[in-house]
Amino acid sequence: MESVIKVYLNNKDHYNLLNLVVNIIVNHVQMEDLMNLLSSPIEDNSLEFINSSIIYDKLALLMIKILLEELEDTDYEQALRIVTKNNILSIIEYNINLLIVNVNDDYSNITDLLFDIITKFLNFNSFLFPFLIKLMTVDEVNFKYTDPIINIFYTILDDNGKLDYNSRYLLERYFNPTTILPNHDNIDVSFVDDTFVVKYIQHLIDNKDIEELSKLSLFYSVLLDKSNKLMLNKIFLNEDVSMNLTFLLSIMDIPLVPVEEEQFSLNLLSFWNDLVDNLIINNNKQYNETLYKLMMIYFKKMTLQNYSNNVEFLSFRDDAIELIKNIWSLVGNEILYDLLNEVLSLNIELDCFSFENYINITNNLLNFDEKVNLLLAANNYNIINKVIESMKMICSSDNNLSILMLKTLTSFLSNLHEFLNANVEILNDIINTLLDLIFNHRVGLQIERTLLMLLSQLVKKCGSNLHSFRSTFELILSNTLKSENIYTDNLIVTMNYLYGCLLSSSQVSELFNDSLNGDHYLELRCQMLDNANNYLSIVASPLNNNNNKLILKCMKGFFEGLCNQDKGELELNFDNINGSLMANNYLEKSLNISKSLLTLLNESFLLNQETNPEIVKAWFDMIIFIINNSIFHFELNNVLQLLSNKLYKSNLIENGRIYIHVILTFESLVKKGRINTLRDFKMTYNTLIINSLYNKNNLVNIIRKDIDLVESYYNLLTLTLTDHWCVLIPSNSDYDLDDDISAFVIIQSVKDYQKYNEKFILLSITKYLVKLFNNKKYNTYQSKIINDIFISDGNYLSYSNIIKISFIKVLNTNGDFDFIVELVRNIINKHRLHYKKWFDLMISDGAFVEQCLMFNKDINFINKINIMLIKKIQVCNGSRKIISVVNDWYKELSH
Repeated sequence: MESVIKVYLNNKDHYNLLNLVVNIIVNHVQMEDLMNLLSSPIEDNSLEFINSSIIYDKLALLMIKILLEELEDTDYEQALRIVTKNNILSIIEYNINLLIVNVNDDYSNITDLLFDIITKFLNFNSFLFPFLIKLMTVDEVNFKYTDPIINIFYTILDDNGKLDYNSRYLLERYFNPTTILPNHDNIDVSFVDDTFVVKYIQHLIDNKDIEELSKLSLFYSVLLDKSNKLMLNKIFLNEDVSMNLTFLLSIMDIPLVPVEEEQFSLNLLSFWNDLVDNLIINNNKQYNETLYKLMMIYFKKMTLQNYSNNVEFLSFRDDAIELIKNIWSLVGNEILYDLLNEVLSLNIELDCFSFENYINITNNLLNFDEKVNLLLAANNYNIINKVIESMKMICSSDNNLSILMLKTLTSFLSNLHEFLNANVEILNDIINTLLDLIFNHRVGLQIERTLLMLLSQLVKKCGSNLHSFRSTFELILSNTLKSENIYTDNLIVTMNYLYGCLLSSSQVSELFNDSLNGDHYLELRCQMLDNANNYLSIVASPLNNNNNKLILKCMKGFFEGLCNQDKGELELNFDNINGSLMANNYLEKSLNISKSLLTLLNESFLLNQETNPEIVKAWFDMIIFIINNSIFHFELNNVLQLLSNKLYKSNLIENGRIYIHVILTFESLVKKGRINTLRDFKMTYNTLIINSLYNKNNLVNIIRKDIDLVESYYNLLTLTLTDHWCVLIPSNSDYDLDDDISAFVIIQSVKDYQKYNEKFILLSITKYLVKLFNNKKYNTYQSKIINDIFISDGNYLSYSNIIKISFIKVLNTNGDFDFIVELVRNIINKHRLHYKKWFDLMISDGAFVEQCLMFNKDINFINKINIMLIKKIQVCNGSRKIISVVNDWYKELSH
């Protein structure tokens, strides 16, 4: 057999392979007689051969499969001749008829092979289509061959051009009896059974053939593509397509779970959205009744009763919601009224899934017109009370389904915040329920977080109506801070935050009142400070429990909540504050609370090199919060003294994880304008970076051992030069640069630029140097002082040296150096009369030339291209073309 195939493959166009094999088998031809057989005419006995035995039939089918696979890469015309010569169509037809005539017999040993061959054969022609239709419909009881034939149709439909129009039309008549496709050639369709697809779907439903239903829905999505587009065109032209839409609704409205058991509702979503968009554009309300039916179908499909931890189902649910929102924009609020009325009538104990489903849909449509407000308030807030009761029921379990349902209900209540502000009685009921569930029931972690989120939203949005809960919150704070691992840290910190929100909420509307005068504003801020002092008395006693990290987080959480509502950040200039009694009172209170906090942070939290890094981080977070918030007023020296005590006297500086926190603290002092003068900057720098009292391991040395800290350090300096440049560069002759910290910073930055080669560090340093050299915010004195330093030729602190260092960096960066050239370009643009001289100095510098020689090029060649480099840079006239010039120079030197 192997020899036969080899002979055939050498001359495919000549031999009828199948008949050749048949004759070899029938006549028992031996190897030595093979050439005689090949040289004489052979009678075609293939049909008799396959008819003689199911084994021979299968053998022939196997040969056909091999042959068709061989022909996949063959020219179509040549392949078609071979297919015809081998009588493949007749053999396939014979086998299809075999299945049709003997529908009750078992031919499972050949069916898979046959259907695979049919799929491949359809690449050549669609002659088999009528046979396939007949086979598909031959058994309308068990639908024995319907599924595999549908799979074949799906394959050819998905590959455009394999099915002619008439065949497609006929196919759609079976699966979409109301098809909108026109019968152009008036083909006979009288034999088509319009009920076939209905019976088939019912058969699949009755037998729970989920896989087949899924395949059928995929097939539909491809089959209906053209007719649905045509339908949309007809709707656009105001032609009636009600009957077509009704059929689509019928194939969706089957009692199976979407996604897992059926995909009609999923795959048709895009069509329905296109339909609704079309109707909206034309304000066409002709199909409102159909859309209502469509929504009812999706309502049933979307219920979480159909959910079994399937993420795809949740995605389907979200997409269905988008469709309903789309319909709502066309139909109007009647949908919402119907939903709320339905919720009013539901028994939540008997139908909790439908209740959650309707609330979920309502969440996405909710508005507060007069009728909606009446429905929400109806029967003593019946809907809201049902939501509350449902939450209680759900919280008794802790699984994915419960969490999903709870999120729906809490989202609904959160969306009602405006309604609840006008109906305080039911608002109080909700808050009481939440506090009861959180603190008196052992709910799961996810449940707790969901309930806390709702509580947070309501306190922030409705806090001005929750004054009666102040004592309750204080009791909760006192109990939770004293408890031993009863409550989660997240719960305790969140309650501290919400207590702060609650205390400040009464002032929110007044703080944003346009008619608010200065004294009244200060009075409100004084109240905030009084509240802060009261809070500190609550948290003072738990400090002995040694849960320092939690206490620090709670304090920060409280103050965030207290200051959260004052988003206006009405900054007060304490130096120029008017002399009113209220102003002085506010200043005194602000100083006192700041002093109390700093004292608390100094005396109650013992930090040293062994302290847990999380506690250290929480401590610094609190310091940074105080610095960043305008409600606190303090002397810079007080904060620096506190930091100095902790870093050096307590030996915290030995804790390797604190350095980034120190830099971030310095950055906050700069950002929030707590450092106002160069002397302030010097004092801060000398405290945090180069503390002379702690020479053993001061931060300036530590920074240069940690490249991540180097980057953060230069980001800090860049920020300073960008927003508060006067605290780093002397702005008048009252300051002497040589005696100040500025000189140290500038000299060290040039040393670092020369020292480091890591790209991310060089990026941060070059940004700093660009801002140092070319800062548009400098006054005349500052510009002069920088130029006076760097303009001199040949000095270490000189533009010529910076250019030389830059080009040496270019030669060591493997081609990634645009940011370095950008620094050079900035120098060129600022000093157009001088830069050529600096380049001349560079190319004659021994260190630079030595670096160029590393590329093993001749010195004459190097001198030549370096001179050309300067000339090309001059031509660029300071434009970004310099980057390309340097790139070309580098490539010429390095290749």
